[in-house]
Amino acid sequence: SIIGTNSKENPFMDEGFTEYITYLATNSNLQLKAYQKITATSYRYIGQNMDYFDSRDSNVLALTVYRGTSVLLEQIRVKYGTPKLLEFFHQIYNNYATQVMERADLLNIFENVYSLSDRVNLEFIVTNGYKVSYFA
Repeated sequence: SIIGTNSKENPFMDEGFTEYITYLATNSNLQLKAYQKITATSYRYIGQNMDYFDSRDSNVLALTVYRGTSVLLEQIRVKYGTPKLLEFFHQIYNNYATQVMERADLLNIFENVYSLSDRVNLEFIVTNGYKVSYFA
């Protein structure tokens, strides 16, 4: 991996982003739309650490971290457009290639690309969970 994360504390930043970028590269929008239906209640725990997921059924990790993060990122892409999301990814790469990025770093970049109010909403979603996305 070119960008490191603390995958034990923030698995959504590692596995979830990787899965979403794979969807973009393979143009699997139909699969993302299917995930939106099944993750409506699951991905509200997106920001939990691996200790949380280790104590639950393995499907909770798949639905939450992998699929839930992908759905959230897709909602952001749909709301603000692909160029803005790509700018977000580019800033992550430009600032953290060959380094470790923490959750606060991710949120700072998100605020820089989007807005302070969007950062506050993303931070709330990741930290506290949600059922209906602010970005949908």
